[in-house]
Amino acid sequence: RVQASFTSEITLGKMASAANKGTVKSVLSGDTIVVMGAPSNGPPPEKQLTLAGIMCPRLGRRDGASKDEPFAWPAREFLRSKVVGKPCTFELEETVESIGRTFGNVFINGENLAASVVAAGWAKVKEVKGNNAARNAYLEELVQYERQAQEAGVGMWSKSPNAGALSVRNVVNPGPGGYDAKEILEAFKGQTQTLVVEQFRDGGTVRGYMLPGFQWVTVFLSGVSCPGFKRAEEQGGEDFAEPFANEAKYFVESRLLNRDVKVLLEGVDKYNNFYGTLQHPAGNISEELLKVGLGKVVDWSAKFTKDAELLYKAERLAKERRLRIWKDYVPPVRSAAASASAAEFQGKVVEVISGDFLVVKDYAVPPVEHRIALSSTRSPKIGRRDEKDEPYAHEAKEFLRSRLIGRKVTVGIDYIRALPNSPEAERVFASVLEGGNNVAVALVANGLSTVMRHRQDDQDRSLYYDDLIQAEAAASWDKKGMHGDKPPPVRHINDVSTAAAKPQAIQMFTFLQRAGRLQGVVQHVVNGARVKILIPKQSCIVSLAVAGVRGPATG
Repeated sequence: RVQASFTSEITLGKMASAANKGTVKSVLSGDTIVVMGAPSNGPPPEKQLTLAGIMCPRLGRRDGASKDEPFAWPAREFLRSKVVGKPCTFELEETVESIGRTFGNVFINGENLAASVVAAGWAKVKEVKGNNAARNAYLEELVQYERQAQEAGVGMWSKSPNAGALSVRNVVNPGPGGYDAKEILEAFKGQTQTLVVEQFRDGGTVRGYMLPGFQWVTVFLSGVSCPGFKRAEEQGGEDFAEPFANEAKYFVESRLLNRDVKVLLEGVDKYNNFYGTLQHPAGNISEELLKVGLGKVVDWSAKFTKDAELLYKAERLAKERRLRIWKDYVPPVRSAAASASAAEFQGKVVEVISGDFLVVKDYAVPPVEHRIALSSTRSPKIGRRDEKDEPYAHEAKEFLRSRLIGRKVTVGIDYIRALPNSPEAERVFASVLEGGNNVAVALVANGLSTVMRHRQDDQDRSLYYDDLIQAEAAASWDKKGMHGDKPPPVRHINDVSTAAAKPQAIQMFTFLQRAGRLQGVVQHVVNGARVKILIPKQSCIVSLAVAGVRGPATG
């Protein structure tokens, strides 16, 4: 379908002697191409042209309802490899409305494409009927090339008895009688495969033949969503294009359509559609789409790809420049509740409760302690009483304790949430910076915390949310911490600080006394003269009273 009329430079309908200009967008068969003009305020106009005076074998249907005619695929591939993406000139001869075709002569660098196809043996010259000879000024030349190809036995004129049968493809479709997508994914996981790109549904969905098996595949770009098209509600009506949908589709078509690319299959859905990454000689097309603001990162499918960090970086760049779909982008701001309070203050970390929860004492007079949860993150939970710690809970807590305890930090309150069924009336979620470094980002980057997924309309999120997402993608790719393949470290702690463990404490006392001076971490202050201490080297928790001192009892 012609999307718009060509400009005066490439106006359709001129006399055959006048050369029109364009670029070959795609090759439909050995004798039919799609030519596009220059873009102007959107995707360019297009025109389907059939090479005049010749006839190539017909390709079969993709759904397998009909088979290729012998030599149809080699003929198409000969022309595809020769012309896709190249500038051309063309002369229009006639349009046959009954079959919806426009015939003409196409030239690339002065070379007649019809003559090249005939000379390679992939097309026959049409039989002269009526005034065909008058309409095709190159007929004599074409007949000569056909004769030479026949004599040389090239292309469809091959003298090999099985050449025709061997040239017919066996297209394999998904589903019953075809292939199982999960089996294909398992067979080729981690290996790039050659994909001949045949069409784009939108900027983020590609269809094509995976070689050498001719599997017809639909691949969604992992981690990317582009503006799409909605079908018309009424029959015969025009499809609705979301803002920038046509531009995103043109962006990928102009670079990948009918090209040989490498696809890395990374996931599959229940409809036998694949998720994967396309590698073009110029780079990762997903990254390029995001970089120019023609797509958004989809968190759940970004987990499929090894390049998730690149995707988040590219999207962030487009946001900062407010490109295309991000033209109205507003950076996240702290919630109204946080803004109404003292949104930012400095203080000293006095306690680390878990890998995402700490206590900060501010520098006010008198000083006030603030219980702070790290925004938009979730660290493994420390077990209560007889509960076991979640894997990496100790490592996450120790990561924060060793870096923050007693240190000066800057706390930026991002949002506040009410806790109706909790002793706490509300919980403060904040970004904590130590020496200019966001401690939540450091936790996530080391695989000791995960990032919470917020709805698009949920503004209660970290001011550094993009940094967190990017850090998680990098940790996942590097298989750090909880993203790794290794089992989590096992900790066996002997808690002899309780009254029930008094016999074990008596035995432990002699052992610890012999060990001399030991390093420990204060886990809990009971009162001014009594504390609970974790002794890591001996893997035990003890209750310690300061000798000769009695502290006031707490309530």
